[in-house]
Amino acid sequence: MKIKKRQIGYSYIHVFTAFLAFLFLTACAIPLADKPVDQHIFTGFYFDTFVQITVYGEFPDDTSKGLKEMLEKYDMLFSESSDEGILADINSNATEIILDDESAYLVNFLLDGAALTDGLFDPTIYPVSLLWGFGNESPKVPDEKSLSDALLKCGYESLHIKENELTKDDPDIMISFGAVAKGYIADKTAWYLKDNGIDNALINLGGNVYCLGFKNDSDNYNIAIKKPFSDNEAVTSVPVSDGMSVVTTGIYERYFESDGVIYHHIIDTETGYPIQNGLGSVTVIGPESLVCDFLSTAYFVSYGNSIITSRLNDTYPEYEVIYVSEKGEIIK
Repeated sequence: MKIKKRQIGYSYIHVFTAFLAFLFLTACAIPLADKPVDQHIFTGFYFDTFVQITVYGEFPDDTSKGLKEMLEKYDMLFSESSDEGILADINSNATEIILDDESAYLVNFLLDGAALTDGLFDPTIYPVSLLWGFGNESPKVPDEKSLSDALLKCGYESLHIKENELTKDDPDIMISFGAVAKGYIADKTAWYLKDNGIDNALINLGGNVYCLGFKNDSDNYNIAIKKPFSDNEAVTSVPVSDGMSVVTTGIYERYFESDGVIYHHIIDTETGYPIQNGLGSVTVIGPESLVCDFLSTAYFVSYGNSIITSRLNDTYPEYEVIYVSEKGEIIK
């Protein structure tokens, strides 16, 4: 089986960012902004992605240091590869886990999202995602037996949380914060910057973009929506004002090609295979990056299901959605 692999990661983004000094380019969105006179750029690699935060105005060293420490903390807490964070405790064989306040909040949010979508969005699909190995050097199509066995270990209904205590009906149940972690941390980053007197900044956590303040006095940010599988081509751009986020989920973020078929990381929770619905990406624009992060996946997996889509619309009416086809055409 011939495998052609292309994964958007740190090396790609780092090189391209260095080449285009003032252009943010990520796997999800392309924030476009003219460089103002006083600009400070903070970069790093956290949450398995390239992070770039541009501060317009003063950026004291102690504020930069505190930001770095905060990002390192969340990287450890929510990392799927760390054996020290809360995620490692949840994904152990323990059936009762005491969560910290932040983790309890996120688990509740994930379970509410799963219930809202009737399980089309399900954080417990993680064992299936592991089989595909999208984050590994050698991803592959799993055999049917392994896939069936992994699906038996999934199901958000097996998780129960009361206050800060999480219980699992099945010790093999595992979860991932991947669908919400960057959004949550983007919100926390914005709050941290505001608390430290920074009013204008563009926060980009691997495509989860949070616009704080303005780029030049009163100018809105202009965020370009990337054309799937292109290097830097945009299908459209949207003006984004203070306190708004833009988050995209796309099939081109993590994928590999095998025997002419593209397999991407957005999994159908019923079949265990990548969803094939004609979409290339879904972008959500709204006031809370955590919600945008969740909705970008939720709208993607529920595309074509009018009942779930209407339910999402009614629950989050202040959020806007852009659907883009695999060929890069705006659907609606």
